[in-house]
Amino acid sequence: MFLSLSRPKALMMCPSDGASMKTCKGCGERLPLDAFFEQPLNSDGRFGKCKVCRGHDAKAYAQSDRGRRAQYRANQRYYRGRGRENVKRWCTEYRERHPEKRIAHNAVRSAKYHGLAQQSCEVCGEPKADGHHDDYGKTLDVRWLCRKHHAEHHRGA
Repeated sequence: MFLSLSRPKALMMCPSDGASMKTCKGCGERLPLDAFFEQPLNSDGRFGKCKVCRGHDAKAYAQSDRGRRAQYRANQRYYRGRGRENVKRWCTEYRERHPEKRIAHNAVRSAKYHGLAQQSCEVCGEPKADGHHDDYGKTLDVRWLCRKHHAEHHRGA
């Protein structure tokens, strides 16, 4: 078996402070080793791209179609496993903690089903709108907001 005792090419000593340096394959900058994640299988024990470049790659992958499909499959695997039990438990606990909200939501859903309520968004006029309760005690007193404006309302925008 041949064993090399020389340093890997990507690893060199920095003359100024004695710290090991490596060139990132993503941005091409020479950076100290602590700017790279550990990877025991590589010859120098670090990934080829720095932490910043790997972060950019991960974000780009997550936003790609392939990344979204992978995340969807991971969510499905989780839900099919223990996740389904957890979601059921969380929903049950939420309904038990907020019975007034459940009553109000059911009243609006029933009114929409029977054609008694459903209006367009108060802000933009979008025909598909959700009912927003300012007071859950008044079950059918709702403000009609589209998804966008409903989310903005809850964010406080």
